[in-house]
Amino acid sequence: MALETAAAVIFGERHASGSLPISIPGTPALRQQRLWFVEVWEKRRDLFASADLWRDCLGRKWPLDASTLSALLDRPGCSKHFVVRRAMTNELLGLVATYTVMAGPSQLVGSLALLIVRPSHR
Repeated sequence: MALETAAAVIFGERHASGSLPISIPGTPALRQQRLWFVEVWEKRRDLFASADLWRDCLGRKWPLDASTLSALLDRPGCSKHFVVRRAMTNELLGLVATYTVMAGPSQLVGSLALLIVRPSHR
């Protein structure tokens, strides 16, 4: 539902209320912007926290255990993922999964496969 709503806003089918969580150059910010430190996802450090985040965000519709999530994310050479965490507690707040594939002999295509953010920080 969230992705459908985002697409509807992007294509002008719906109006978004509220304020953007980013600033647009040349326009005044409506609220103080917060900078988040983005780290490269590391399996040893982040797998179980990522599985907990998945459960919080998507677990009702798409239950997934840590082992299955690991098999999906751990693709050496064609994947690179990123995390954002709360500085004070180290709690994982967001996960982005990206992949690359060869679409032809010399054409590399990148894709954003997953973007999840803890509901309390959306």
